[in-house]
Amino acid sequence: LVIPRIVTAPIGVALLCTMEFYRKKFVAHKSLKLLMACHAFWILVYCIETFIDSVMTAIEYYTATEPADILLTSTQCLLRQLPDALALYGSVSSMLAMALERREASLNFATYEREGRSNGNFHAIIHLVIVFIFGGVMAFTYKYPTRTPHCAIVSPGGLIDLRIVNMILLLMEIATIYLFASQLRKNNKLLHDETVIRSLTEKYQLSENIRMVKLFLPVVGTHTTLTVLGLIAFFCFQLTGWGPDYYPMFEDCVNFIYMQGIFMPLIFYYRYRQQKQHEREVVTSNRPTGEAYRNRHTDAIQKGW
Repeated sequence: LVIPRIVTAPIGVALLCTMEFYRKKFVAHKSLKLLMACHAFWILVYCIETFIDSVMTAIEYYTATEPADILLTSTQCLLRQLPDALALYGSVSSMLAMALERREASLNFATYEREGRSNGNFHAIIHLVIVFIFGGVMAFTYKYPTRTPHCAIVSPGGLIDLRIVNMILLLMEIATIYLFASQLRKNNKLLHDETVIRSLTEKYQLSENIRMVKLFLPVVGTHTTLTVLGLIAFFCFQLTGWGPDYYPMFEDCVNFIYMQGIFMPLIFYYRYRQQKQHEREVVTSNRPTGEAYRNRHTDAIQKGW
């Protein structure tokens, strides 16, 4: 899978960089914009590191004159896998941070639009703390008993500790899906509740919450699918009873999280096109010409008779 990664990872980098030009065009709260930038940054790191690691692996294999030339020490593996691990932890925790931020927006929809970026700063700091804690656990427990031809995020020395970390990551992904889905249902219910008279500001914030959640649900879906598949595969590997020497090759076959760098920009671009199309339809309906304009003009005059 080295060659496919060398081809697809740069595509993810290019799409993520392009996404920045139209991501800002989505009207969103400052806190959400900050957390969106954090998530995009970690996915970008994952794509760049995947490309660099794949190129280095290809060079090592094609230039090796004997099997010992491709063997790596624990330190070399750690330096090559730590950025991937940090990007994984960062992408999962930043996605959960966005879900929590949207929950705050739903709970305080009457005043949230006037609030600053303090809520986003708080969630961004918490997600960084999670990244560095998990990254520290991975770094301090990373160890191979001998030199190895294949490196993985999970080493034999950190198998037990990272099993706990992976379980927490799985729970975080489940919580993210639940929070986004529940907020969509809750905001829809509040917006269409005719028993309560709401101000235009409140209706706008509820509509904005719904729009943002609908935008992120496909992003959450692809990210969760890619991440959970890898996490479940990790636990399935534990049940097979295979030795730790086989895990690096196994992880290499199931680790496609960097593909989020392709899926996320495409989803944003599709949603952006949908929004622009909707805006054009609204403008067209508000500026009728020809027969439609004459009919509307006649109706307006006749109403005054």
